Amino acid sequence: MRYIFIVIVLGLAIPCQAEENENFFGLSRVSFFKRKEMKKTEELTKKETTQQNITQNNTNSTQLPIQDDWTEQVIDSSGKITLHTPPAVVRDFVENPTEEKAEVYLEWNTKRVEKLFKAQEALARAIKKRETASKNAPVNPVAGLQKIPGIEEKHVVYFLLKGCSACKQQSEVVKQIHAEYPEVIIEAFGKGYTQEELRFLGFPAKPDMGISKLFGISTFPTMLVFNEKGDKYFVYGLKEKEEILKLLR
Repeated sequence: MRYIFIVIVLGLAIPCQAEENENFFGLSRVSFFKRKEMKKTEELTKKETTQQNITQNNTNSTQLPIQDDWTEQVIDSSGKITLHTPPAVVRDFVENPTEEKAEVYLEWNTKRVEKLFKAQEALARAIKKRETASKNAPVNPVAGLQKIPGIEEKHVVYFLLKGCSACKQQSEVVKQIHAEYPEVIIEAFGKGYTQEELRFLGFPAKPDMGISKLFGISTFPTMLVFNEKGDKYFVYGLKEKEEILKLLR
């Protein structure tokens, strides 16, 4: 009986010292605590791997996750996709259009337009300076070259959108002005158009390529009108020929 007791004690003691190794009976020891830890580690590793795959897919995808109804995808000329969200003052006004918020929006928009005009004037001055420096240089008589105007010239910058019915009507008006008043410089930017499609408009035009975004324009048709007196106007929506000519005088 004493020997049996000693054998049982030895059989219980040896596995406790073996830990990860085989026990006295040649069987691997099972640690329930370590199994739980290993399972938890495997779950965390799997979760991290899944997250990495999601991140990698988002990076390689041509689509970026949209966070809300206001966020839009913007593709630049290089094909890079970024997310654009309008300023809070715009979202607040459109979501809850009260008179107080309208006043805040108008004040913000006025300041924004003033900044755009200042930027346009700075560009025009730089262009005029460059023209003055190169006025004695020989002129290359290549067909299609267009003089870049300063702010003292009659100048219409026209923004149009493909598929816009009002833009089609406005384009006919701009075409008439271009044909009847050659002293008025027309510069148009077509959003959604190819250069081939713009050839048939009847006045100088180029693909938009983000120019309308630079000027903060989201309504079409829109025009920037400059006259010889240095006055400048933002003109939104469809306008008759006489209205435009009046601004140019």
